[in-house]
Parts: sequence; C-alpha cells; structure tokens
Amino acid sequence: MKKMKKWLNHRRTGEHRRGQGMVEFALAIPIFLMIVLGIIEFGRMFLMYTSVFAGAREGARYGAAVKTVCDSAGLQDAVRRAGFFAGDLAIAIQYDDGYGNVKACEDTVLGDRVNVTASINFESITGVIPDLTLHSTARR
Repeated sequence: MKKMKKWLNHRRTGEHRRGQGMVEFALAIPIFLMIVLGIIEFGRMFLMYTSVFAGAREGARYGAAVKTVCDSAGLQDAVRRAGFFAGDLAIAIQYDDGYGNVKACEDTVLGDRVNVTASINFESITGVIPDLTLHSTARR
C-alpha cells in the first residue's frame, strides 16, 4: 500500500510530464503570433485609411476656401500634407455644379463644388490582410 501511495504522489508532482509544457507552447504560439500580426496589420491599415480620409477632407476644405478656384497645385499640397502617413497618394480633382454635371476647371464659377478623391494601394507586410485599395472622396 505504501508503494502505491508513493507512486501516486510521484505521478501528481508532474515529474513524468516534463515535455507537456513545450508541446502546448508549440501548439499555441502560431495562433498567438497570427493574432498579434493581425492586430499590427489592421492597425497599420487603419492608420493609412485615416490618413487618406484626412487628406481628401483637407483637400476639399482647401478647394472651397481658396480664392483662385483652379489652384490644383496648392490643393494637392494640402492633400499630401494632411495625408502624409499614407505615403504617395493618388489625387483626383473634379468640379461640378452640385447636380452631377462635371465641369472643367476653367469653366467653374463661384459656388461650384470641388470633389477630391485620394487613394493608395495598401500592401500587406505579413499577408494576414489581403492587398487592397484605400480611397476616400470629399466634396465641398
């Protein structure tokens, strides 16, 4: 009976389970790393989208506030200044009369609306999030 108790106590102390922790760690670490890398990639994508959104909004604000309507160089500078976290933004500028009739810059009059679209290709570093295009359009 004493031998049986000694053997049971020996089993409870975990001396026979030395490799169990390493096996559990080896099974859990890939899942944990995928979650951490997903959080990092999503945060990076959110920062870039926020920068693109702010750039388009600032460009539309600048286009509505500037005295010379066709100041596309100044408008693009305003977009790039506000969206500098995103990198090299692709910027499209259009003017319309508010009813959907697109106008050339030379044909615009006071009160016409400026449409600024900023976009960039998001390239995933880890591959957790697929590559996609982030774009935002602001009108004033």
